[in-house]
Amino acid sequence: MLVPDLVDQFEQFGFTFEKLSHNIKWKHKDYNLAMELDALLENGKQAMVVEVKAKLDKADVMPICTGIPGNFLRDGRPRQGG
Repeated sequence: MLVPDLVDQFEQFGFTFEKLSHNIKWKHKDYNLAMELDALLENGKQAMVVEVKAKLDKADVMPICTGIPGNFLRDGRPRQGG
């Protein structure tokens, strides 16, 4: 179960989303790829995937943080010249 006010929670950080979908299963047969998203927030320009953990641990977060290039803006676009 997701936080009931997930959209409101992200608005506190400056993200505005009009659509919330959850438990999405996606497959790409040509490349043999599959994934399941706990939640997907969308606003027409941006999308944010949310993975829900019952107990958050630093080990769950650090691989994601270290994989994000430092020259990316909050919305995922590369900074100019970076």
